[in-house]
Amino acid sequence: MDTHAASAGRYSLAHLAAEARLLVPELVRTAGDAVPGLVGPERVDGKTRLLVQLRMARLLGCPVCVGLFPPLAARAGLSDTAVASALAGSAEGLAPAEHAAVAWVDRLLTDEADALAAVPEPARLLSEAQRRHLLFVVRLERVVHATGLMFLPHRWIDKVRGGAS
Repeated sequence: MDTHAASAGRYSLAHLAAEARLLVPELVRTAGDAVPGLVGPERVDGKTRLLVQLRMARLLGCPVCVGLFPPLAARAGLSDTAVASALAGSAEGLAPAEHAAVAWVDRLLTDEADALAAVPEPARLLSEAQRRHLLFVVRLERVVHATGLMFLPHRWIDKVRGGAS
């Protein structure tokens, strides 16, 4: 498959419009779910947040984020094993709450409707407020990723990805 053609479709106005049409109404409706995961007793800690970002970067296929978040995770004190596990969606080297958050995000990006219908076992360690917060984050990231790289020349994206120059 031509990576330039594939990236061009993912980072296009048509893709952005489709994601925005689907997700922006939900983001507006659930904006209050963003706050509990940032502050207070339902807060998702910084290391867990980085692990979630790593998993989303891999699942969303973002070459910039896959390159950006591992060094940030290392600076935050996360082990190479934890970084590799988050990227792979594995539990190895992750605390139970970290694995729960990574598993929840993984499921949301794989099949949001199914995840919302039946919360997967690892994600049950998270509170309802934390799950709603991470759902909001996943939806926001989908819009950001549909937008973020769209304005870069696709050949640059391919170069970061290791494809054609």
